[in-house]
Amino acid sequence: MSDQAKGPERPGGTRIGRTLRDPDRYGALLLLIVCTLVMQAVTGESKLLRLIAVGLQVLVLVFAIKTSRPGHTYVRVVSVIAGAAVLAGVALMFLAADRFGLASINAASVVLLVGVIFAIGRRLTTHREITGSTIAGAVCIYLLLGMTFASVDAVLAALDTAPFFAQGTDGTSLDRLYFSFVTLTTVGYGDYTAHGGLGRMIAVTEALMGQLYLVTVLALLVSNIGRSRNRGIPLEEPEDGSEG
Repeated sequence: MSDQAKGPERPGGTRIGRTLRDPDRYGALLLLIVCTLVMQAVTGESKLLRLIAVGLQVLVLVFAIKTSRPGHTYVRVVSVIAGAAVLAGVALMFLAADRFGLASINAASVVLLVGVIFAIGRRLTTHREITGSTIAGAVCIYLLLGMTFASVDAVLAALDTAPFFAQGTDGTSLDRLYFSFVTLTTVGYGDYTAHGGLGRMIAVTEALMGQLYLVTVLALLVSNIGRSRNRGIPLEEPEDGSEG
């Protein structure tokens, strides 16, 4: 059932209440993701701060599901998987050795972030017109990809006895986040490079995903902003030159 078929939105309420209730509030979600990104950058290896960062990721997931309006089946499946991952990660964080505990909580972060990406992506495919909200949602996915790969790197760093970086260190949360976004954007400064074969393959995968996402998904959406996809007409790349 479409949102229009559910009847008019309830009048009144606070501005924050309307933001939380209305669909496609990807500008607000983008702001929340940036806050989570900053928190993830400053957590270091502190268990308390890592738990706060995971709590923010749970909030991002809840808000993403709320504003993306997925089906009930999707909500149940994601809620069960994410809830189990977070509970297991928190339990192992306090019961297991530090390295294994940090790996578990970062693995829980990966599950949460992937759930957010799929919730947003599913909603964006239903947009019948490319708007600013659509672009904001696509940018949200891009930032979430960088955060997800940073958490994957943290899992590898915690589980492997060898340093994750070729520079002889596992790095801090900020280092891994920096490395992830440098890789995602294919800037490649070279001050941090993955050491092991698995870490290098993950870095290559992230670089390919980041580059392809920018030149296909985001570029296509931006070039078609304001255009309608009604009646099943697909989006098309704008033609160069004059029509003839």
